[in-house]
Amino acid sequence: MAGCYCVQPFVLGKLPMLDDLPSTPEEAIARGLNRYFTGLPCRNGHVAPRRVKDGYCMACKRAAEQRRRLRRAFENTS
Repeated sequence: MAGCYCVQPFVLGKLPMLDDLPSTPEEAIARGLNRYFTGLPCRNGHVAPRRVKDGYCMACKRAAEQRRRLRRAFENTS
């Protein structure tokens, strides 16, 4: 979904508020965190935190997991 600003699902109590997340992976590593938030959209238009280990957008990750679950459910029913 291009232009989707999906940020509130990432504030679940275990993660700091988005304003408290570092803006670079280097800062996140220094603070012992596994996510950072640039405030810039990913290539799919999501403005969401990214993982330190690969820079992957968490909204894209969630969308990929949802597609994988739907695919598995469809394969199991046919």
